[in-house]
Amino acid sequence: MFEERYGRGQTERLDDFVAELLAKLPAVVVTYGPLPSIAAKRATSVVPIVFANANTPVETGLVTSLARPGGNATGIA
Repeated sequence: MFEERYGRGQTERLDDFVAELLAKLPAVVVTYGPLPSIAAKRATSVVPIVFANANTPVETGLVTSLARPGGNATGIA
């Protein structure tokens, strides 16, 4: 199954969107952009997160380092 959510500029709802998706017990969460990626990382340390266009993943705490992301998040900066 594939589910998607779009914030459409409503960044205050990102935590709600992530919670909805995690309630469905996904195998992976895919995010685009730094704010959705950070919201997903904040919500789970178990479900894998694959992010794209997260700009500064080390500085925002998404990953420990680019060479060895650690944790449950990885992706393309």
